[in-house]
Amino acid sequence: MGALLLSLLASAEPPQPAAEPAKWIAKWEANACSLVRTAGESGGVYLRLEPSALAEGTKLSFADGAWSRDPIGSAKKASLVLMPQGVRVSGRAYPLSWDGVAGRGISFSSDEPALAEAFGASEGAALEIDRKVVAEIHYVGAAAALKNLRRCSDALLRDWGMDTSRLAALTALPKKLGDWNWADENDFPGGAIFSRQVRRTTVRVTVGIDGRVRDCVPVVGSGDRAIDLRSCALMTQRARYAPARDREGHPTEAQTILSWVWVPIG
Repeated sequence: MGALLLSLLASAEPPQPAAEPAKWIAKWEANACSLVRTAGESGGVYLRLEPSALAEGTKLSFADGAWSRDPIGSAKKASLVLMPQGVRVSGRAYPLSWDGVAGRGISFSSDEPALAEAFGASEGAALEIDRKVVAEIHYVGAAAALKNLRRCSDALLRDWGMDTSRLAALTALPKKLGDWNWADENDFPGGAIFSRQVRRTTVRVTVGIDGRVRDCVPVVGSGDRAIDLRSCALMTQRARYAPARDREGHPTEAQTILSWVWVPIG
C-alpha cells in the first residue's frame, strides 16, 4: 500500500554501544508513525522508519554525529545495498540537516516499490556514493518492525478518513505527474508570509479517472487556516495525477494523501 519513508537520525553526542542495547522504539503520533532503531552496536548511527502515508517511493537517510562535514560532496549517484541479500537499489542522494545539525547526514530516495519489502528481509543496509560505502548500519527484527509500522500507518489513514480495504484492492495508487512544484512564494495567502514560520499541511484528495483532483480536505492542519485552504485550492487547480487502477486494470476514482510544506522566503 503506502510506501515507507526511511530515515536515519543524527545525534550530536552518539551513545556508546555498551550504554544502551540496540532495539526498535515505536512512536505513534497524531500525524506520523515511526520506528526508531537506537544506536547500540550501530556505533552512533540511528535508523528511523517512517511511512509517508501513500507517498511515492522510499526515502532512507543516514546521519552520524561523527561526520564533521557533508559526506556526499559533489556526487549525486547513489545505491542502497541491503544485506545479506545483496539487493542493490538505485536512487538519488543529497545532504540532510537534522535537528539543526548541518552537514552530518545523507538522504537517499528511490522510486523502486520493492525496496520496503526487501528491507523487511534484511539485516543491514549500506549506502554507496559513486561505488564507495559512506554509511552502514546493522539490525535485527526488521520484518516485525515493518508489521507494526504498517499497523500504525493503517490506523492513521483511517483517522484521516481513508478506506484502507478499498486501497488494498487497488493495483495502482494515484501517481503524480510532472513537477511537485505547484506553488511558489507568490502563492502565500495575504499576510501568511509575514509570520516567517514554516507551515506543514497534510491533505486528503480525491483523484478522478481523468487525473484531476475532485475534492481536497485538510486532515492535519498547519495552524494557519488560510494556508490549509490555499493548499487545497492549489491542489484542485494545478495537481495532475495518473489515476488509480482497480483489479481489472481500469482507471478508477481513489483518494490519496499529500503533505505541503510552506517555507517563507527571506
